[in-house]
This record gives sequence, structure tokens and C-alpha cells, in this order.
Amino acid sequence: MAWAHCIFVLLWFLTATNGLLIPPDQIDTLLLPSYDYIIVGGGVAGLVVANRLSEDPNVTVLILEAGELDPSPAIVTVPGLIGTGFPPAYNWNLTTTPQEFLDNTPRDYGQGRVVGGGSILNGLVTTRGARADYDAWEALGNEGWGWEGMVEYFRRSERFTLNIPPDRAHALHIHPDTTIHGTTGPVEVTYPSFLYNQSTNILHALSELNIPLLADPNAGVAAGATIAPSSMSAANQSRVDSRRAYWDPVERRGGLHLAVGQTVGRVLFGESEQDTQSREMVWARGVEYAASAGSTLREVRCNREVILSAGAILSPVLLQVSGIGPADLLEELGVPVRVDLPGVGHNFQDHPMVGGFYNYTKPGLFTTRNLTGDTLLRVQDEYFSNRTGPWTTPLITTLAFAHLTHLTPNNTSPNQTNPHQTLNLTSTFNPQSALPYLPPTALSHPSLVQGYTAQLAQLSQLLTNPAVGAVEVMADSVGTLTVSVLHPLSRGVVRALSRDVFFTTEPNPEGREEGEEKEEYHPRNHPAISLNPRYLAHPADTALLAAGLALNRRLTGDTQAVGEGLLPRPGPPWDTAGVALSFDGFSFLGAPKSPLPVPLPSPLDPDTNTDTDTESTTTNRTDTPDNGTPETKPPAEDEYLLTERTIHTHLQTEFHPSGSTSMLPLSLGGVVNPRLIVYGTHNLRVVDAGVMPLVIGAHLQAGVYALGEKVRNLTLFHTSSFIFYFFVVVFVFVF
Repeated sequence: MAWAHCIFVLLWFLTATNGLLIPPDQIDTLLLPSYDYIIVGGGVAGLVVANRLSEDPNVTVLILEAGELDPSPAIVTVPGLIGTGFPPAYNWNLTTTPQEFLDNTPRDYGQGRVVGGGSILNGLVTTRGARADYDAWEALGNEGWGWEGMVEYFRRSERFTLNIPPDRAHALHIHPDTTIHGTTGPVEVTYPSFLYNQSTNILHALSELNIPLLADPNAGVAAGATIAPSSMSAANQSRVDSRRAYWDPVERRGGLHLAVGQTVGRVLFGESEQDTQSREMVWARGVEYAASAGSTLREVRCNREVILSAGAILSPVLLQVSGIGPADLLEELGVPVRVDLPGVGHNFQDHPMVGGFYNYTKPGLFTTRNLTGDTLLRVQDEYFSNRTGPWTTPLITTLAFAHLTHLTPNNTSPNQTNPHQTLNLTSTFNPQSALPYLPPTALSHPSLVQGYTAQLAQLSQLLTNPAVGAVEVMADSVGTLTVSVLHPLSRGVVRALSRDVFFTTEPNPEGREEGEEKEEYHPRNHPAISLNPRYLAHPADTALLAAGLALNRRLTGDTQAVGEGLLPRPGPPWDTAGVALSFDGFSFLGAPKSPLPVPLPSPLDPDTNTDTDTESTTTNRTDTPDNGTPETKPPAEDEYLLTERTIHTHLQTEFHPSGSTSMLPLSLGGVVNPRLIVYGTHNLRVVDAGVMPLVIGAHLQAGVYALGEKVRNLTLFHTSSFIFYFFVVVFVFVF
């Protein structure tokens, strides 16, 4: 027995002092009974935090990830294959509730279920957003989270390489500000070695429309057009995700363990204690989890902190089923209330997106549509042999963050007194006008109402700031022009539908012990959640999308590049309405007084007429169908309604969920404080895009990487403060 005990101790020591990937079938033998830090979710932020915390050789860190470690298939690593699909096993395969403000149908909502999370699946676009985006966070009560407080962490995460020859960089207007880029961080950021001609053509066309070209989209000004940098290796032109940046280099680091195929069901808490302000505070003591393939429920304890990094959809749900959230919801679920936090699951934000396909007018123009047959084989061989050619370029390279003034025909101010050039911003951001668009569950909580009111004040400043985009236009060489709202006013809700969100329980008749019946835990095919983004609940978001689609029409119809046959012209199902572009009578609130000339599908629905001729747009028209009965065509005033219906039918997510565990003061409906610790707890944090109080006007990964990097300092501060006060107490007691 002594030898057996020695062997066990030796195995425990080796496990604790070496980095380790723990597969599901070895979880019982390799997992330690406790860790200093337990991180739930090995996605973008989770791996950053794990990497940085484990730099301290005196701590142990466990990552619990529901997905697996991908074998680096080409569909993940090759930039040119982005958009061609990805293995279903890497996806949570979530679905929204039917969207009542669209066409009352649900939307698929893919989220990464793999080590690396969304960075395994995204389009590589690396944009930080505007300085004003982060300054708005700070203005909402989060000291240290403004632009100046974040730049250090952008640099720390980044290894930027300008791999483009000077003449080509000049032609593409790529002039990075080296003072705000990192060169030694884990995440490589660079440009593809190949760009389709369309990248330059779109850039020129946007410039023709007086949209400025950004020398560096990540320098704090985020209103203009750019060739976006990508999270990819300059040397081998392949994807760089959080797994390859933050896990692979340290996979043998002592004290760092990654358990894959393990789904966390809830956070476990110890006894409540009183803090110095006589508020009840709870301690997170560990988590419950089970293998994603089905097994008994297990526990693992934490010595210092539990850190939720499961994303803006699943982190709030985990809080709810653990007893932290709106008390009325928890009581409905039968979950004991640990902390009544109305903000958990509220304030959900996303970038709603809609777009259309266009036909090219120059037959000889080389695009991804030409990658078939022998051409595809040559491109494939070139990539794997030389790491050059079309497969080095991601799906999206050219984009524009259009400010409100860019959405008017002559870049005129949206605040002119001319009623035909007014966007009615005053009404849009008036709380009395906007509050009715909040979810009913939010309106019953005064702190959430106050929080949204404070956000409206910041959104008003953001959307009138000339350095901030209102709408994003993304172009690819397939012929897609996609429009999304960068600073939506709509707010959604994420709620658990069961106290067992991830598992179902079944009796095991063979597992009786002392007359009791054991239960087996099996994963659900889909988590039992209600994901309701409430897309376009606020009419301002619809109006912005319509204006963005109108910009598309100008881009494809009014620029010189189109005359040269270098840009796509609209084709089915996105034929134009055939009316002149203007913001005549356009108002964010209420019905517009005149049509918005944006691409309309043909047909919208079997009962919808979308005739695109250029006859009078101010009076009703009649035609005679085959049965000889005159048919009334919609007047111009109805064209906007057709556009709105188009948007409602085709709108999808840009996969940028955020805001559902907001970093805000308690009085404003906050869930975490500026140290990202959940209110009412001593040692439970949330570290993912859910803490963003306002979604940034950019793609999220750069911001989330920086957020994860910042947590290392916050954790050090928290730990050192605890140690400091401990010794103060000892000193006072002894002396």
C-alpha cells in the first residue's frame, strides 16, 4: 500500500507541474481535485486569460471546454476557404426565437464549440473600433476602460507585420501607425499575399463617393474605407486563432490543464459572507461538469477564482442556472436565488446584417467564381507549395465603416434644418421615444431603464461623431455587398428555459445505493435557452440598414469604376427600385414620407409586386394582368415598406453577440464591475464579449483579445490587494 501511495503522489505531482491536454476518457485519472483558477470556455478570451495566469509558476489553471481540439483541417486554416462551411462538430448550432420584428421566423446562430471558439470560425477581420467606442465604456462608469486604457492591451496581444511592398501599400492606402501596434504579441496580424482586383476597385469606388480612405483602421478613427488587416501568419499565410496563438505555444507549461469535451452545468457556491459594506457576498467554490458525450456529473473546486468565458450567450445562462440573475426568472426556473441581478441576460446586442449578390460586368475579371476545375487545382497547389495565390486571401478584405454623412448623396450633414435632409436624431435618442422599444422584461426593472437611458446618451454622441461609423459595408470578390448596423439601438434577451440547460437526467436503475436511485447526465442536442436578439425592435436599426443598402446602390451604379466594368452591377434578386437616392423625409421614428431607393428582391413574396421600371414614383400605377383585371401597383410611398420587408426577410446575424453581462454600475443594470467581478460575489468573473456595455463599431475579436489581456492585470491587482489586507489584519491583531 505504501508503494501505491507513493506512485499516486508522484502521478499527482507530475500532473500538477506539467501542462496537459486531458481527453474525456482520462478525466478521472488526470484532473486535479482543485485548481487556483477554473476557466469555463476555451474560446478567444478564455485562452488568453489561461495563458497569462499560468505565467505564474505557482498557480494551477484549468480550462473546461465543451468542444474538442481541432486537427487543423484546411477548411479552418486556409483563408481562401472561409465561407465554404465548417464542421458541425465545431458549432453549438444555436437558434434564435422567432423574430417578431422581422418575419417571425428564427435565425440560425452559429457559435464556436471548439478550442479557440469563434476565432476558429470567423472571417479573420481584425478591427478595433473607434477611440470613441471605448471612451463611451469609460463614460458609463468604467474607469480605465477608455481608449487610452486599452491601447496597451491591443499592443500586447498583437504581432503586426506589414508584409506589403511600399508601392502596393501606397496604392491600397495602407499606412499603419506603428506607435499603436504590437510586434511581439501572440496574435499575428498582417495582409494576404494576394488580393483580387475587386479590393482596389471597391476602394476606389468608395473614395468616389467621398468616403475617406483610412490609412490605419485601428488607430482610433473608424469612419472610412479600408483594406482590413487579418489575423493570419505573414510567413505561411494561414489562420491565426486563439488556440494557435495562446494554447499551442504553452501546451506543456506547468500547472496549465485543458480538459476538452467537458460541459459545465453550473457554478457552485460556498456559504455567504458579509463584506465591509454589510452586503451579502457569495464565494464561488467550483463548478459542476459532465462529459459532452454523456457521463456522471462531477465537481472540481477552485482555490481562487472561477472565470466564465463561455461567450455572450452561454455565460449569462450559466449565471442564471447557478442562482445569479433576475429573481423572477430564477424563481420560475426553481433555482435558489444567490444574487438578484436583473441585468444578467439583458442588454444583448449584435450587429444585424443584410446583403445581396451582384453580377459582374467584365467577363475577364478574375474572381472567386473562377475557382473551378483545373483553375481550382492550380490555386490549391500554389497555396500548399508556395503559400501564395488566391487561397491566401480571406472572404472579406475590403470594407467601409460609413458615418451618417456618408449615407447622404452629397455627404451632407444629417442634422441640417432642411426637412428633406434630416435624420431626426433628436427623436431617436429621446428616452421617452426610445424606452418603449426595450424588452418588456427590462421595463419592469428601473436599473435597466436607467442603464438604457445612459446608453442612449452615449449612442447619440457616437453616431454624430465623424470618427465613428454607423453602418458597415463589406465587399468580397464573390459579388456580395453586405450591410450591417454598427451601433444598434435594439436590445435583446438571453434566458435559461430550464435549471438543467445543458443536460437531461435519466434514472439509472442499476445504480441504486442504499435504496436511492442514481441519475445519469446526458447532454442536450441544443442548450435549453431562449436566445432572442429582438433584431430591429427599434426602428432606427431598420432605417440604418435601408440607408446602407441605398449606399450599395450608389456604389454599384454611380461610380466610374462601374462604367469601366470593374464593379458588380445589381442582379436578381437585388434589382433596384429605380428611384433617385435621397433622404427626403427620412426619419428614424415613424413612417418615411418618401421612398428609399434601395435594392429590392424579386420577388419578395408570391403576393408582392416588385416591378422595377422607372415610371412615375409618385402616383399609383395600374397594369393589366392575364385575367384582364387592372392591378394596382404600389405608389412611391410604399417603396420603403417593400424595402423594409426585404430587410426583414433577409436579415441575419453578423455573429457579434455582446452586452448580456454588462460592465456597468449596479444602478445602471450592470452585472460585473470594472474588474469584471460579478456583483454580489467575491471571486466570480466574466471575461468575454458579454461584458461590453455597448457593442463596438467593429468586428469583435481584436477587442476581446485585448479584454482578455487586461484581465491579467486586474487579477494581479485583486490577488495582491487580498494579500495586502490579510497582512494588515494580521499586523493589527498581533500588535
